[in-house]
Amino acid sequence: MLGTAYPITTTGECGWIDGVPLDCLADVDMVMNDYIDWGTDEEIEAGECNGETSLRSVITHELGKVLGLWHSCDEGETDCTPEEIETTMNWAAGACDTTQSSPNSDDAAGLTSLYGFGTLNATLAAPDGGRIGRAPFAVAGGVGPDGAIVLDATWEFGNGDQALGLAPSYVYEASGEFMPSLCVAGFEECPDFVGCQDLDPIIVCPVPLARIDAADEGGGVWHFGVPLEEASSACMLQADWTCTDDLGVVGGTASSQITTFTFPHDGAWTVDLSVTDPDGVTTDTLVVDVVGSEGSGCGDEGCGEGCGGGGAGGVLVGVVAARRRRRTAPAVLSH
Repeated sequence: MLGTAYPITTTGECGWIDGVPLDCLADVDMVMNDYIDWGTDEEIEAGECNGETSLRSVITHELGKVLGLWHSCDEGETDCTPEEIETTMNWAAGACDTTQSSPNSDDAAGLTSLYGFGTLNATLAAPDGGRIGRAPFAVAGGVGPDGAIVLDATWEFGNGDQALGLAPSYVYEASGEFMPSLCVAGFEECPDFVGCQDLDPIIVCPVPLARIDAADEGGGVWHFGVPLEEASSACMLQADWTCTDDLGVVGGTASSQITTFTFPHDGAWTVDLSVTDPDGVTTDTLVVDVVGSEGSGCGDEGCGEGCGGGGAGGVLVGVVAARRRRRTAPAVLSH
C-alpha cells in the first residue's frame, strides 16, 4: 500500500482565497506510507533516483479515487489493455517513474476504455435510425457535440472497411452481423486526446430470407425449417407455413422457424413459406412427394390447423459469434 485518501465532505465550501469562499467537489485527508522511499518528480527527472516512488504520482492517483474513479487495471487482472495499464489509475506505480504524475492522453484512452465517453454522442445507423435491414444496407455516421467538439474520427465498420471524418456514409453489401467502432482523435478542449469505443451492432439481412430446408423422416412425417445464415435469425420476425395437397386441401399451418408436418395421405404436397423481416415479406415454395404416409387421424374434411406444427430438432442451427479484447502486463507497487 502506497497511500490512501479519506473523503471528509463531498460538496460545499472547503477554503477561502482573499476572503472569497471556494466551492469544492471533495475535502479529503490523504495518508502516505512511511515505509516507502518517496521522491520528488524534479529529482527523479533529473536522474537523482535510487528506487524512490514519485509522491506526486501517488497523490494524483488517490485524487482520482476521490473523484469516483477506480483502478483501470487491478491487481491480478490478466486481460488489461495497454491503455489501461499506462493510465494514472493503474493499480501499480513503478520506481523512478513520473508518467502517472498528471493526467495525459494515456489516461483519457484508459478511462474511456473503462467508462466510455461521457460527452460523446456517436451513432451509426440507417437514415430512419434503424440498425437492421436488407442488403444492400446504407448507414450514416455522426458524432454529436454533447459539450465536446470532436476534431477528427476514424470509423471501423466491422468488416475491415474504414472511413475518416465526422459524418461518413457507407453501404453494407454483404449480409451478416457487424460490430462497428469509432476512434476519436482530439477534442477542441483536448487536442491530444485519442480514444475508441464500440458502437451498436449492424445487422444486414440476406435477400431473400425465405428459403425452405426439408427432411423426410418417413411415414409421412417431414421436417421443415428456414436456414438461418449469419445474422438472419435477428432478421426473421415471423415465419408462416401452409401445406396443401394436389386438390387444394389445406393439410396444416404453422408459425415458427422450424416445424414438423405429418401428412395425412401420400401424394404431391405444396409447402408455402412466408417470412416477415424488417423490410417486408419474402416467400418460397417447395413441392414434396409424400410416400408411405401412416395418416394422422384427421377427418374427411381435411386436417386443417393442428396436423402441422411442433419443433424439429437438428434441422438448423444458428451461428453466434463473440469477441473480447484485452491483454496483461506486470505491475510493481499497489496504490
